[in-house]
Amino acid sequence: MGASPKLLRGARSRPYAAWIARFATANVSSGRLAEQQASLRRIATLVAGGVTPGELFAAVAHEVSVVLDAPVVTLDRYELEDGSPVSVVLASREDAQFPVGARWPLDGPSARAWIHETRRPVRIADFSGLDSTIAAAAREQGMRWVVGVPIIVEGLLWGNICAGSTGDEPIPEDAESRLAEFTELVSIAIANSDARERIRRTSPVVTLISRRCC
Repeated sequence: MGASPKLLRGARSRPYAAWIARFATANVSSGRLAEQQASLRRIATLVAGGVTPGELFAAVAHEVSVVLDAPVVTLDRYELEDGSPVSVVLASREDAQFPVGARWPLDGPSARAWIHETRRPVRIADFSGLDSTIAAAAREQGMRWVVGVPIIVEGLLWGNICAGSTGDEPIPEDAESRLAEFTELVSIAIANSDARERIRRTSPVVTLISRRCC
């Protein structure tokens, strides 16, 4: 992923400190909101304490599954494979059909393909008319609906989070906005990690220049 093993060490980063403070002092007006804020606070605290990308992504998938009551949750990154985009599963709450490491081609209509094309959230409530590898897997699994949102890092599309269900429960009306709060934390963590890695790679060069100038 081109990121350092630890996304952050210590709670000195202003974005994380602000998030933790926000959820610790929020005026909770409903049980559902309380659950969402507690979930986001746990993720923010994990990141501020220093976790690996794998640990962070798995924790996000778990928390999304709980707050949306969605048993199927994946967190993917977009990559190129032989010149074509694929969606690579980095964390999953459904290892049978969407295991970690799976590389899904964007070869037709699907939530991942829509997000890659538009950079916008999407919801799908009927997979019957969709002709793609991912849609076929969703039908095989008995998926009833899926909601997906993009992960944008420093203005660039990085990946997606998708949540869905095989049960009869309806799609939460505000599912996209609730997912977006998790992707905001993920985006901040990835951007912070990439910045730290760039500093690490360039620091020997800076040191050498400093020595030559002194």
